[in-house]
Amino acid sequence: MITDKDKLVSLTRALRIVFNDPHWQAKLIITGIVTLISSLLTPLLIGLAGWAALLGYVVEVVYNIRAERPHPLPGWERNFERFLRRGAGVMVAFILYNLPNFLLACCIAFAAPSLDNRITGPTVILLASCCLIPLLLVYNLLIWALLSLGVGRYSDHPATSVFFQFGSLFGLLRENSDVVIQYLITCFLANLLFAAVGVIPILGWLALAGLAVPLQ
Repeated sequence: MITDKDKLVSLTRALRIVFNDPHWQAKLIITGIVTLISSLLTPLLIGLAGWAALLGYVVEVVYNIRAERPHPLPGWERNFERFLRRGAGVMVAFILYNLPNFLLACCIAFAAPSLDNRITGPTVILLASCCLIPLLLVYNLLIWALLSLGVGRYSDHPATSVFFQFGSLFGLLRENSDVVIQYLITCFLANLLFAAVGVIPILGWLALAGLAVPLQ
C-alpha cells in the first residue's frame, strides 16, 4: 500500500530528510566509509557483504520514513549485523532482477574478439545497439521501479518472496504510475547531482560515497 505520505516524491524532501538529522555528519561519514570499502573489495566478492549492509540500511531508512519517525537515518553503531541480515534478501532480488544485464555483458565480452572485422564488425554492433539499447532501457526502468516497490513491502515484511510477487507488484505499479514516474524522474535528477559532485576530486568522491545510498 502506498500512502499519501509516500507520494511526496522530491529530491529536496530527500535532502531535508538527510540534513535535518542532528547526527547526519557521523552517519554519512560511516555510510561513506562502508561504501568506499565495499567498492574496493567488490572484485574480491568480500565487498558484497558491505553492499548487502548498505541495502539493509536503505530498508531501515524506508521503514523509518513510513513510520514517520522524525529522524529516519539510522545509526550504524551495533547495527551492522542487522543491516547485513535485512539487506541480504534485497541483494538476492537485485542480482536476480539484473541477470539479463549480467548475461548480456558476458555475451558482449565473449563476442567482442570476433567483431574485429572492419566490414561486418561495425554493422553487427550498430544493429545490436539499435535493437538492444531501447529494450535494455525499458527493462532497467521497469526493474528499478519494481525493486523500489518491493523494498517498500520488504521494509514491512522482510521476506525475499515479496520481490517476486509480480502480479501484485505490477498492479501496484499501475495503480500508482504517477508516483512511479515521479520517482524515476527524481532518481534521474539525483544521478545528475551525483555526477556533478563526482567530478570534484577527493572531497566530491567522499561526499558522493556518503550521500548516494541514503538519497536513493
